[in-house]
Amino acid sequence: MNQIRLLVSILFLTLFSSVAFCQGIEVNQPAPPIQVNNWVENPDYSHHELENKPVILKFWFTKCGPCVYSIPHMNDLVEKFQTEDVAFVSVSFEKTETIRSFLREKEFKAMAGSDTSQTTISAYEVRGYPMVFLIDKEGILRWNGNPMSLNESMVSQFLDLSGKESGIKQIESETSKINELGFKNPSFSLEIDENTTQMGIASGRHSTAKELTIANYSLKKTLSYLLDKSEYRIKVPDSATTKYDIRFQVKQGLDSLSNLEERLASVIANRLNYRLATETRNEMTYQLKITDDSLFSSNFVDKESSYTGSSSKKESWQGQGLTKNDVIDALENSYNFYFSDGIGLTGKYKMEIPTNNFDKLKEHLLNYYGIQLLKTKDEVEVYTLIPE
Repeated sequence: MNQIRLLVSILFLTLFSSVAFCQGIEVNQPAPPIQVNNWVENPDYSHHELENKPVILKFWFTKCGPCVYSIPHMNDLVEKFQTEDVAFVSVSFEKTETIRSFLREKEFKAMAGSDTSQTTISAYEVRGYPMVFLIDKEGILRWNGNPMSLNESMVSQFLDLSGKESGIKQIESETSKINELGFKNPSFSLEIDENTTQMGIASGRHSTAKELTIANYSLKKTLSYLLDKSEYRIKVPDSATTKYDIRFQVKQGLDSLSNLEERLASVIANRLNYRLATETRNEMTYQLKITDDSLFSSNFVDKESSYTGSSSKKESWQGQGLTKNDVIDALENSYNFYFSDGIGLTGKYKMEIPTNNFDKLKEHLLNYYGIQLLKTKDEVEVYTLIPE
């Protein structure tokens, strides 16, 4: 779906968002014991004994964006199964005080363990974060994967609750209507919280069929993502530097809503006491033009990637499976100039560009991709946050 443009680009959100996997720890075989250096007191979840009971074990750390945006999803599962004899455990390699400080700022419904010696992390051969393991009461590993892939039905089957009508406490999670979005029937919930966890640049986003979660994004970055525009086209006050955690749920599903991104962007801005104004300006831009079809086709057109991904190095940016907007956004965010498509880009593209020298950029585009930058006047859409 074009709405909420997430797909699998989530794999490239941070250095720590690689797909987690394990080797040598096989499903339906005995799981290693859970040993930590310290259990961290958690105000949102009491300590449980782990012997002879099912365990849902998550590996995470506080500065991992995907780890943090999966917390609300895991909290939902804890609430749903809180009357069952199951322990939710989260293990980090970080020191006790680092975890304790995080727990004071973020609701976290699981036992928290500090495994600084990485005894358990090594035993489970965790290669990326976050990662979840389901261990039954006999100590047998039954499943492992990304926590966002773990759903209520899977946990029910894991706990063998399929025949128990009243075994699970039913949590009323009917979402409330948000009139600001302008939709008549669907029900929504929108939570916006200031991120005070000191995660630094670590951030992330993810969506399921019915939910979008964002962790540690500035308002400018959030609007850029929702509106599918470069951050350069989002004009915000210098004071708008706060980072936010955002969770948006739609009972009927994200695909049921038309023009959702633009409406949601405006609602988020309004909730934070801003008005989002859209303006079309006639600005000086650098327009992309093809001068060499063979270079463009062989080096710029991406005939292999089925996903979108990007990464930054010290003096360059590169991406593959890129759309037209991805290409324009990368150029604008790197150089703080407006760029426009004079080619008619409609496919998927791969690109690596220098980010520290505009003359090098022009030379690289021309000599490697057969693309010339022509300075011209063009109409551009600009979005401005106005304090209310």
